[in-house]
Amino acid sequence: MKKIHVTCVTPVYVRGEFKDDIEIDTPELEALSNELQNLLKNVVEAVKRVKDSDSSKNLELFNDLVVAALKRSLILPLAPTLQNSKRIAPWIGDLFYLWLFEKYYKRTGVSEVLTNKPLISIKWDEDFKEYWEKLVSYLQLEKIFFPQKERALDLLKLPADSRPGLSSARLIPHLLAVSAIATSKYIAQKQGRLNGKDFLNLQILRAAAILHDLGKPRAWCETLKSQKYVSHATYGAMFIDSLNLEDLLGQQISQAIKELVENHHLPDKLPDNLRELGKILQEADHKASEIDRLSDLLSKDTKLTSVINIDLNSLYKTTGVETWNKWLSLDDSALTTLSKTAAEVLRNQMFNWPMIS
Repeated sequence: MKKIHVTCVTPVYVRGEFKDDIEIDTPELEALSNELQNLLKNVVEAVKRVKDSDSSKNLELFNDLVVAALKRSLILPLAPTLQNSKRIAPWIGDLFYLWLFEKYYKRTGVSEVLTNKPLISIKWDEDFKEYWEKLVSYLQLEKIFFPQKERALDLLKLPADSRPGLSSARLIPHLLAVSAIATSKYIAQKQGRLNGKDFLNLQILRAAAILHDLGKPRAWCETLKSQKYVSHATYGAMFIDSLNLEDLLGQQISQAIKELVENHHLPDKLPDNLRELGKILQEADHKASEIDRLSDLLSKDTKLTSVINIDLNSLYKTTGVETWNKWLSLDDSALTTLSKTAAEVLRNQMFNWPMIS
């Protein structure tokens, strides 16, 4: 195994042809990891421009902007487009930025241009453009929300899992799902009543959930290079270090996020004050993985099991060094066949689509 094979349930158009399987080699993994790192560093710099004395509020804004930046890959264009003709109602992208503006305009110094104006009657070419340009200027949002379209789409190629078939799940939707599940579970445990400490813990948990698997591209890269298993949790902690969150959030909060990311599979290793958050993160990760990785279906399909002479149940239902070693022992031609067959199996189950030859 020299490349990561991404299974495409919906065929992807690449260089003039539709593909069921796309390959990501080590240079591209490095490039995508760097792209994610630079994207989040730009978020950190944006928050620093309007830094509040309350670290929990800084962390909340950081989380909001990271989520928005990651969604940029899912909804193109997410950022508002200002057209010549007046619009009497917003589209979904506009609504997100209206919410962002309303939440943070006092901190950015942007004048409130929406005062006493019903949402439906906003003159989008004038009022919307006024606040949008100021918000972009204050937070330098163009670095976050206006990457080249190709770069944003490239990030969406990253799978949540390196195993053919399970790699049909994508990393960015997985991160967003884990964050949503973890946040909801924490709020439910507190019965919706959060004091100041609870709010800070919620934001720490949310940050760790959004960031918990961002070490995967670099870890996979190093695993493929050395042909030895490398923990993505370890590289996730290194990813957190690279963001220099201490300057924005203080050492205690940034360390808590790092420890949660580093131990998101092993919450019992966390100190007492983080163990509850770690267990919520672990459960949210498991729940999201159950949703986006169809291991039960794939491990039992006879068409898949005939592709390679290895027990797929052990490959799809377990993780760690032993499982990785089995995958690494397979050549890329076998993995390509497995990935393409998995795409066919999943399509037949969900859409009854034919395989792309």
